[in-house]
Amino acid sequence: MRQPARRRVLLTFDDAFESFADVAWPELQRRDMHAVLFVVTDFVGRRATWDLPLPGRRVPHLTWNALRKLAADGVEIGSHSRSHTDLRRCDNVTLQRELLDSRKRLQDELGQPVHALSWPFGRCNTRTGAVATAAGYKLAFAMPPCGRNDHPQTMALPRRGVYITDGPAAVLDKLDPTRPGFWFQDLFTRSVSAVATLSIRAKRSEKSFMRV
Repeated sequence: MRQPARRRVLLTFDDAFESFADVAWPELQRRDMHAVLFVVTDFVGRRATWDLPLPGRRVPHLTWNALRKLAADGVEIGSHSRSHTDLRRCDNVTLQRELLDSRKRLQDELGQPVHALSWPFGRCNTRTGAVATAAGYKLAFAMPPCGRNDHPQTMALPRRGVYITDGPAAVLDKLDPTRPGFWFQDLFTRSVSAVATLSIRAKRSEKSFMRV
């Protein structure tokens, strides 16, 4: 009987919170597993203010020293932009700064090339992809994915979001299109991404209103 082809999974972590070094990375090392960590460069060593305004969510990001240690230990480091904004809504100058400056800062601080990008909120389009390519990125990860019949593009590689509420069954549903829960998890991932971007837009609109 022909054996099914082995499937590989790439583990990626956005935002570079301290919990990655404290919790996730020791567990991954124990299992001889690797990961890619995407850093929001303007928030290195600071607490998140761009995240959803939920109680207890102003969590700290890793410092540059901590990121250097992780990189030396074998963690692949990529960019998650400068400020974690929806890059589709940036003008061309701001978009270039978000992508160019974050990549340059990471390379200068870590002393190694940076080729990978994770789009904030997983959102991108043709324009952002073209600017990222011009900025020197070789690949970029998007989310939510495009369902069962994905046609991956180098600058919009699909990912599945795993959240604190997900148990083992939910994770398997996200990975296997043949499971009955796949479509629910696909919809759930899209909903989380949509709510996040809408909340950030609402918060910024409120700040603009207060300045008027």
